[in-house]
Amino acid sequence: MKQGKASSSRQVQEYDSGYIALCTEQAENAFGYSTCKDNHAKRKHLLMLLHHAIQRELTAAQQAYFTAYYLEHLTMKAIAGRYGVTESTVSRTIKRARRRLQKAFSGLKKEDFR
Repeated sequence: MKQGKASSSRQVQEYDSGYIALCTEQAENAFGYSTCKDNHAKRKHLLMLLHHAIQRELTAAQQAYFTAYYLEHLTMKAIAGRYGVTESTVSRTIKRARRRLQKAFSGLKKEDFR
């Protein structure tokens, strides 16, 4: 059974309150960022940029599927089961989320990440 927009929105809000806690080594590894302790400030800045981009650029479904896949390391099958959609829908939604985030970050320069 598919969940409605209100339910999906509530789940996104629930994830959002714990988002910073999830953005640790898992997020760094998912996005290929160094885990060196000397890079703590850089990591924190990158995670802040990512968090804001996810909130501003992605739909509720994109936020939910993207974070479930990259931060919780759930399979697409597990995400599909959680949200009552097909694996194909999850795959397409995550792909669109990645494109939106790439577009959001494409205007930034390397210096913005330092």
